Amino acid sequence: MPAIKSVRSARASLAVSARWGHSDLPERRRDLEAAKLAAHIEAVVATAPLPSPEQAQELARLLTPIMLGAKAGA
Repeated sequence: MPAIKSVRSARASLAVSARWGHSDLPERRRDLEAAKLAAHIEAVVATAPLPSPEQAQELARLLTPIMLGAKAGA
């Protein structure tokens, strides 16, 4: 199973947790946001031309706070 669920699967998991009052709502919300972000990134990457090395480095810098577990702008 992939680390990031599909948007549909993540949304369904959130709905079940909300419906039954499970304590994992924050994790389910995080999973849904990660799934939406992954879907958006996949759509953009599928249609965009390859970035230059400088652009790729800047894009990697933008994702670094996420990879390190920090919030962007913090």
